[in-house]
Amino acid sequence: RVSVLPDRDWQAKWKRGLRPLRISGDLVIQPSWCRVKQSAIPGMTVLKIDPKTAFGTGHHSTT
Repeated sequence: RVSVLPDRDWQAKWKRGLRPLRISGDLVIQPSWCRVKQSAIPGMTVLKIDPKTAFGTGHHSTT
């Protein structure tokens, strides 16, 4: 059985599920398309890394 599926922008869809991730007290990993309020964590360090197949999302200890 074959079904026709509607066109979707999968590149945009997977990005919507990712948010900045606080790694430790003041370290945050942030995709470039997300914004973190600098005042959210005093002394916060933001590491901007775009998750892709080579790096990952930061949600697993190996990244």
